Formats: sequence, structure tokens, C-alpha cells
Amino acid sequence: MDPAGTHVYEPAATRAPIYPYFLSLIYRFTGLSGSVSAGQLQETFHWVRLIQCALDTLTCLLVFCLTRLLARGSTPAALTASLLYALSPYHLYFSNAILTETLATFITVLAALTTTKAIIGNHTYAWALSGALWEYSHFVARNTFRSELFWLLSWVHGTGVSEYRQGGW
Repeated sequence: MDPAGTHVYEPAATRAPIYPYFLSLIYRFTGLSGSVSAGQLQETFHWVRLIQCALDTLTCLLVFCLTRLLARGSTPAALTASLLYALSPYHLYFSNAILTETLATFITVLAALTTTKAIIGNHTYAWALSGALWEYSHFVARNTFRSELFWLLSWVHGTGVSEYRQGGW
């Protein structure tokens, strides 16, 4: 709120709730609460950017793991995919912006990795984690997949995709 008591950003029911909680955790750990100075706010924004850069680095590692899994252990393919991700102007820009994209991308790539592991390994825990991550990603940014993709993959898996695990594809 501004000093006059009005909202700077109007609350919206369509805003995904997880990113504001993510920011509030960072603010809490950096000691930001109540009335703050411009300097304190700027320092906290630096922490948010630093944590988002770390998440983006982890996303690059997840892209490597996902590609290596999909390319049947091909390290050159995995390195190429991670390099393309790391040098993408979109990701370079948004990891520094105080927006949902970095956290949403991290959760979405993690969900894709667990879904792929579930398909290949047929582990019950991987299917459960996969569905939870897809649903969680929707609460980070509304433009991500919902669990319908998880259910579709479960159906596809049950109808014969298991040949992939034996090398039938």
C-alpha cells in the first residue's frame, strides 16, 4: 500500500499464489518487514535476483538431466540442450526480473523430469511426485500445464508405452 492507504497493485483472484509466498519467504529471511526504506527494498531485490539466478542454474542442470534421460545417455545432446538453455536471451533476462517465470520454469522442468522418470522407470512415487509438481506449477504461474497432462501420460503409459523401457521405440 502507498502512504494514502490505497493498493499500489490491486489484489486479483487470478494471480497465482505461490510466487508471492516465495517472495515473502525471501523478504522474511532478509529481515524485511513493516515500513522499509528504499535501500532495504533494493537490497532485498538483490537477494531475490540472486536466488532466482541460483534457481535458473539448477534449471539448466535439470535440462541436462532430462535431455540425457530422453537421449538415452547422450552427453553431447544433454550438453547442447543445457547450453541452449543457458544462453537463451529469454532466460537470461527473466532470471534477473522479479517475475514468476524463473520459479515457474524450474518447477515445470522438474515436473517434466519426474514425469519422464515415471514413464521410463514405472515408479509409483515418481508418478505421484510428477502429478503434484504439475499441479504446483499451475499455482506458480497460471499459464503452465495442469495435472491433466499427468493423467494423459498415465493413460498413455497404461496403453503400451512401456515398450519404450525395453528399447522398443
